[in-house]
Amino acid sequence: MIDPPDRDKIKRVPLIKAILEGTLVLTNQGLKPLIPDE
Repeated sequence: MIDPPDRDKIKRVPLIKAILEGTLVLTNQGLKPLIPDE
């Protein structure tokens, strides 16, 4: 009974990291156009 929750946590960690990295990439791409090239 303890194994399924542990497996869920292991699966969630990479997803959370991927989501965080994805949001960082999106924010960076969104901020770049706002920054003047001067």
